[in-house]
Amino acid sequence: MTKIFKHLKPYIKAAVKENSEVGMPVQRPLFMHYENDQEAYEIKFQYLFGRDILVAPVYNQGEVVKKLYLPEDEWVHVWTGETFTGGWIEIDAPIGQPAVFYRKQSDNAEFISQISKI
Repeated sequence: MTKIFKHLKPYIKAAVKENSEVGMPVQRPLFMHYENDQEAYEIKFQYLFGRDILVAPVYNQGEVVKKLYLPEDEWVHVWTGETFTGGWIEIDAPIGQPAVFYRKQSDNAEFISQISKI
């Protein structure tokens, strides 16, 4: 995970800069970018990391499959490259491969997709 954090340094720096300039948090609730999605207001244990990365942490002991909600958009699973368009899904989330997705239309998509190769 340290290597991934180091890889994401430019993305994190840009999110922190946005926070300091306009007050947009680095870690955001889903509804901040999907305000017309009523389900996004109910999600408590997932978050957007910057604009383009969605994280659904595993917090139950022994859980290796994560049920999570993706707002309507094109989301790419970081570890498999599989694309989803939104709604409730279940995804494998073994230790070391948490449920992380990025927006396919992101300017950072190519950069973020390299996480699986680290």
